[in-house]
Amino acid sequence: MTTAVLFDPSATAQVIDTFHHAFTLYKRHLEKLPAESFGQPSNLPEWKNAHVIAHVDNFSRGVLNQLEAAKLGEFRDFYEGGQDERNRRIELGALMQPEALRTRALESMTGVFEALSTADDAYLDQPTRFQGSIRRIMLACIREYGIHSVDLKKGAQPIDWTQEMVRHYIDFGEKRVPDSIKLNLQRLGGQSHVIGHGDRTIVVQGLDFDIATWLMGRNPSGQIRATAAADGVALPELLPWPKPHLLTPDEERTLAPE
Repeated sequence: MTTAVLFDPSATAQVIDTFHHAFTLYKRHLEKLPAESFGQPSNLPEWKNAHVIAHVDNFSRGVLNQLEAAKLGEFRDFYEGGQDERNRRIELGALMQPEALRTRALESMTGVFEALSTADDAYLDQPTRFQGSIRRIMLACIREYGIHSVDLKKGAQPIDWTQEMVRHYIDFGEKRVPDSIKLNLQRLGGQSHVIGHGDRTIVVQGLDFDIATWLMGRNPSGQIRATAAADGVALPELLPWPKPHLLTPDEERTLAPE
């Protein structure tokens, strides 16, 4: 049984390799998604495939904004105009013609890939307002590209995630475990792993990518089951998706170049 993190965010080569896989997975399915599928419902409630694509495009542009700010020694909001403007851009993007939206989304994410794919430690550890550093932004890219690849109807499947992607998603999923419980994740064919710090233990059994899918708020393709004190129980309600880490004004003043 392990409690240490499964994915080491300080291992730069591993982080970049995992970023490559998440990027490639999403890009491949975006490129081959039929134009007529853009207006069809996605695997996310109330969103069509076009909404997912517009969201990831806006995320990619937010990343590029952060990278530009870091280059200039500035701290900027991730979404210029705030959450309301972000939502408006998603709705407008979802109304675009499929090929225009596809071209726009591929352009922005390719810009992210070119900026990050050969990064070194010094670059990744530059501070940013969103997530606190470029390294943590790259981890957010692993989540956004990898997880949203399965949100596209007829897109990727969780089984397509690499082992390192799954491990990162399980580590990140700890943020969604309520304080009152801890989860003993018994991954079929793998070592059990505990996340959370509560007094009540719930055992969750299943394939590792199905467990990661559930922790990320998606419906697993296979079966996972929960037990407590050897009795079958319902899967616990998880906390909402955590808000992104943001540097405080004091942190920004301390980290700002002289």
